[in-house]
Amino acid sequence: MFIYGEYENNRFNGFRYQATISAGWSSRFWHDKHSQLKYSFGPGYIISAIEQGNKDEDNKGLIGRAAMEYKRKFSEHTMFLRLVSIQIDQEFNKTES
Repeated sequence: MFIYGEYENNRFNGFRYQATISAGWSSRFWHDKHSQLKYSFGPGYIISAIEQGNKDEDNKGLIGRAAMEYKRKFSEHTMFLRLVSIQIDQEFNKTES
């Protein structure tokens, strides 16, 4: 199981704020001494305010969230790590890598 929460107050993306919470299932595809691949997915809820001149437009709704994390250890001092996540609702998609 996982619980994920995020709050962002970034004035350069057109939103006054964005807040997300989600929960769901998390597991591993594989795991050995050199690498692992983990995934998680589940439903959530998002609240955001879009800047519209002097008035903000509030958006609220259900989302789906999925994430994958790949980790590979090459040596004692060298490791590769990649995390990819996506949040999807009817009007908004957010992808991070």
